[in-house]
Amino acid sequence: MFSIGMSAQNKYPASTIVFDMSLTYICAAFIGVVLSNLLVEKLSLRLRVTVGYILSFFILLFIATCDVGGHAFSPTASYRITLVCVAVVALGCTGIHMRPTLHITVIFIT
Repeated sequence: MFSIGMSAQNKYPASTIVFDMSLTYICAAFIGVVLSNLLVEKLSLRLRVTVGYILSFFILLFIATCDVGGHAFSPTASYRITLVCVAVVALGCTGIHMRPTLHITVIFIT
């Protein structure tokens, strides 16, 4: 069983979950930056920030209650849902740019 103190690697022992989460985050953040740069002239900063925070909050709430707290999914479904949620949170968190820029995200895995 997965408890609050366990890492994702312990929950999925025969997988590359840490690498998959990092790669998913980097790719989704890149897409988020590109979309943000395309929409920066069309949508206000306040709208982009609000949508990003609301999207990220509800996804994290869903994961905390259904996956971590309730064990509502099979291990395969949980693995996929975790990666989708990482991607959605990355998209939500990268919509906070004030002007068009290109950011390079580097994640160090220890």
